[in-house]
Amino acid sequence: MLDIHRGFWKVGTFPRWVMVSIQAFVIYQALARGLDYIGAQPTNPNSGLVRAESAAPFGLGLSFWGFVFVGATAIFLIGFTFRWWSWITAAHVIIAVSYFAVTYGLFLTAFENVSWQGIRTPSGLFVAMLIHGVMAAGTAALARQSSIRRGELRGDI
Repeated sequence: MLDIHRGFWKVGTFPRWVMVSIQAFVIYQALARGLDYIGAQPTNPNSGLVRAESAAPFGLGLSFWGFVFVGATAIFLIGFTFRWWSWITAAHVIIAVSYFAVTYGLFLTAFENVSWQGIRTPSGLFVAMLIHGVMAAGTAALARQSSIRRGELRGDI
């Protein structure tokens, strides 16, 4: 038999540098996507980006969503610099909503021909949306715990 020593490690207990690194990576990706969308003006009317742009909610173009990604990144960086929980949470929520809008359009274009072709990109963006949603919820939970520890909130509220 294998002699497995389980130790005291718990799922989700990572060193702070791991979580800060993950935040940096996902914020960098949102910034890169935003800058790409601002600069990307596809000329082929049959391209996936043009079709996704037309299928995105509210008919807003990719340039609009690019500015939203870049703006949310700026909000995050300001919040991170000054340790403002609400700004960090808001930035992750805005990025998640932006990913949803783009993902929605790409999913619709992927299923135009009733096939799975083109599903890879929207499914990857869907995961990015979920990651930012979880980061927003986790940041809000940490802010609440910190407020309770400082005595600003009662734990039973």
